[in-house]
Amino acid sequence: MQVLITYIENNPNEQQPPQQQQQPNEIAKYVKEEDVAILLSEGHSLNVAQKALLFTSNKGVEAARQWIQEHKDDADFQEELQVVGQAGEKKMSPEEAAFKARELQQKLREKRKQADEQAAIEHEKNRIISGKQMNDVRRELEEQKKRQAAEQAKRDRMEFLKAKEEMEEQLRREKEARFGKSFGGPAQKPKQEQKNYTPIELFEVGIKQIKVAQPPDLLPDVAMQSLSLITKILGIAINYTRKYIKESIRTKVQENFINFLSLLNKN
Repeated sequence: MQVLITYIENNPNEQQPPQQQQQPNEIAKYVKEEDVAILLSEGHSLNVAQKALLFTSNKGVEAARQWIQEHKDDADFQEELQVVGQAGEKKMSPEEAAFKARELQQKLREKRKQADEQAAIEHEKNRIISGKQMNDVRRELEEQKKRQAAEQAKRDRMEFLKAKEEMEEQLRREKEARFGKSFGGPAQKPKQEQKNYTPIELFEVGIKQIKVAQPPDLLPDVAMQSLSLITKILGIAINYTRKYIKESIRTKVQENFINFLSLLNKN
């Protein structure tokens, strides 16, 4: 890219009369054509060859080669350089042209440095903004995962309660099938007269309840309900046993008393 630097552009605050506007002078005027040709034959560009000779004050091809080797990594190495002078002023010597070229090159480098620093500042601002946006996205993803986990836990609990209800219903059906009860919902069950069990029968019913209501995979709360039912049945059996014993003793005493009265009447 051709770089044209004028004195007015680098010094905008200074007013120049129209007749003294600066005009760019070609570097070719200040370098030896034969030395330029030698450097071109070695594969160097015209801009590089002319700058190398100008900045070494036309000391020869060897000095130009050394300058090229030392400055080949410069950012403006391949850029065209033009020497600026005042219109109507006398022709500059090669040394003056080289000095002017170095001066303009330094100004160009300073401008490029300022542009790079500004670009670095903008890049850092964009990085901070991007980092904040990434944090916001990461936070939103974490909250979304928490909501999904809570919803999954709720679904798992509903499935557990449903499975528990189905298991209880299955146990109820099995108990009804084993004890000969008709199957049906609570509203459809026919009313049955309560059977008065003997103590022995109640004990047998309790044993059957233990076998039915205590399978290994039974849920804890269902097992406790069954155990409470068994305890209630056994309590009824014990009460019946006590009543039976009392009734038997009473009957025996009455029989003995009647027999005693009969003997008295006979005598």
